[in-house]
Amino acid sequence: MTLNPWHESHIRRVAVYFNLTAPDLDPKTVTEALGISPDQSAKRGDERRYFAGQLLSPHEVGYWRFGTLIKPSHHKKLDSKDINDHFRFLLGRLLPHRDRILAFAREEGLSSSYCGNPRTFTPEPAP
Repeated sequence: MTLNPWHESHIRRVAVYFNLTAPDLDPKTVTEALGISPDQSAKRGDERRYFAGQLLSPHEVGYWRFGTLIKPSHHKKLDSKDINDHFRFLLGRLLPHRDRILAFAREEGLSSSYCGNPRTFTPEPAP
């Protein structure tokens, strides 16, 4: 499906993310199991900083994030403003690993996804 040109002209950026988040999640384990390098990841207790470098409190949970926009550089993995293209890309990479992802979700904690304006995205730690 093609986007309406007027509508497309008002879209700055589109991104879709998939996260695995759990208190004791080791992102290296996820990376090894899936064979996919995350865009962002951390273990609980790892140092956390603002993009400008200011030190924040340590990460409260472990997380592994893969998406269509790489922060902090905002490098795009695909050049499309159609959210469907972003979901196709993400699902194309993740669906072959569905069983392992579901096992992580069962064993380790919450999995989540996000789509929308990356400028307003603030990840919430898992409960």
